[in-house]
Amino acid sequence: MIWADSTGVGCSIGECKDKSNSSRVASLLLCVHKPSSLELKGNPYHNGSSCSECPDPNKCYRNQCYNGTLTTTSISTIPSSKFILIFTIFLVLCLNLQH
Repeated sequence: MIWADSTGVGCSIGECKDKSNSSRVASLLLCVHKPSSLELKGNPYHNGSSCSECPDPNKCYRNQCYNGTLTTTSISTIPSSKFILIFTIFLVLCLNLQH
């Protein structure tokens, strides 16, 4: 899920195999969006039809507001607190699978 005001998103999936049971795998899909906020309250969407609130000069593409430019980020982007928290939880889950 992504918030209505988000302007960018990047996702990754990770797997951690249980050393004592190779058929047991923990998977985590992690997405970071921009802007990122630790306030998880309210609805992640705005009421109305898709793209009805796109600011000018944005256009509608695949039912999403689109400004016509492609944005990319590098691995050097500073992670948010939310990303660090979720990543830490994933590591703890992986470590628990190995015992």
